[in-house]
Amino acid sequence: MMDTTEGSRQSTPEALQLHGSGHPDMILVGTLLTKHNYLTWSYAIKRALRAKMKLGVINGTTLKPSITDAHFEQWIRVDSMVMTWILNCISKEIVNGFISSLQSTEHIL
Repeated sequence: MMDTTEGSRQSTPEALQLHGSGHPDMILVGTLLTKHNYLTWSYAIKRALRAKMKLGVINGTTLKPSITDAHFEQWIRVDSMVMTWILNCISKEIVNGFISSLQSTEHIL
């Protein structure tokens, strides 16, 4: 589904839209990633991101636009939000190993 913002002739793909329910403090899954539960956690986080139509940001099917593309800034915002959601779902003991990544596609999914 495409959404056209008022005053804009370009449509924003659904994967690049952020909705009110997707705030930075959101924890997408009930179990934090630890050193011992990657498979379970990975399954849960992928399902949660798929439900929010953001899995493509992680698996590469929602490509990062070129810097001159009208959707570039929106992609950066969505990527930052997805990164925040992922970091919120990683235990404090191991989260520092992930913080230095520049974008969510550099993560473990």
